[in-house]
Amino acid sequence: MSGNQAQIFLRNTETEKLEEAILFDAILNKHLDDIEKLWGPFRQNAVQGLAKAELPQSSHWDWKEKVSAIKGYLAFPCFAIECKGETQGLMIVNTAGRCRLDSQKNKPLLYRISGVSTLEYKFSASAKI
Repeated sequence: MSGNQAQIFLRNTETEKLEEAILFDAILNKHLDDIEKLWGPFRQNAVQGLAKAELPQSSHWDWKEKVSAIKGYLAFPCFAIECKGETQGLMIVNTAGRCRLDSQKNKPLLYRISGVSTLEYKFSASAKI
């Protein structure tokens, strides 16, 4: 599966210029491999020494496991962003939820399970986009 693709633009935080990127409506094996190869070691180093309460919710996630668990479910669309051939972010969206607040009772609720993680961008001096 290759997923549909659309051209988008990301702002490079070093140059303030827009750079071409690709938005995929699927998370491909290449994206999962990139996340482990490019961000895995950094993520592990970034959380060392942090108290459990300070850890971002997604700091321990195994993306391959998450994607495998929801494969084939239409209620969980997935997205990936690539820039310069490298995965910049992943997102899984839960569209099966319903609002429980009285003022919005039973209206559709979109719940973002996570992007790759704000963790990488919060701690990374090398994150440019």
